[in-house]
Amino acid sequence: MERFYENLSLYPNLIAILGLRAGKKSEPFSTDNGLYGPCIMISKDLYIKTGGHKLVGNSIIEDVDLGIKLVQKGVKITIVPHNNLIHFRMYPEGVMTLIDGWTKNMSLGAARSKPQELIIITAIISFSVGIFNSLIRSFNQKDFILLSLYSVMYIFYGLFLFIVSRKVGRFSPTTIVLYPFFAMAFTLIFIRSILVKIFRLKLYWRGRQIKI
Repeated sequence: MERFYENLSLYPNLIAILGLRAGKKSEPFSTDNGLYGPCIMISKDLYIKTGGHKLVGNSIIEDVDLGIKLVQKGVKITIVPHNNLIHFRMYPEGVMTLIDGWTKNMSLGAARSKPQELIIITAIISFSVGIFNSLIRSFNQKDFILLSLYSVMYIFYGLFLFIVSRKVGRFSPTTIVLYPFFAMAFTLIFIRSILVKIFRLKLYWRGRQIKI
């Protein structure tokens, strides 16, 4: 993260990792729900044998769909922890590129999520915004007992999110304080993604108009 707006990817990235459905007790580093676009390794022989990206030529989220297609063909996918050896920027071009990028992915990702995953995601976002709302309400009501309680919850949840997020990317320490606003931004982008899909609105990605 080199510019502040890039931290808006906090929640989308955490949820993208959640969507890989890793962490099973028997096979903690395996997944059957897609690949993660910037970091894919596959042998040339296997890529050609399975058909590679020809399998997902019409897909908008081709990395996820490619992983699912490979699993259907009997290919085992393993997530390899890299101990911070891999670094890349996702949206260096500007905030609108970031918004368009996540708009492109969110509604499609939600449509493929299991009910329990949607419940977890909703709980994470609701808790992030709910603590903030409760904190402001207790301040306005001058209820200092609840204010103290929600202040502690606010800080601890912020620290928790920051520690978890640093496993995914170099997010700013400001996430400890500003995470409710990042959660609200995630919600607005998600709503935009749903509207684009429902009303077939124009969306441009890397200079091309795409249809979700």
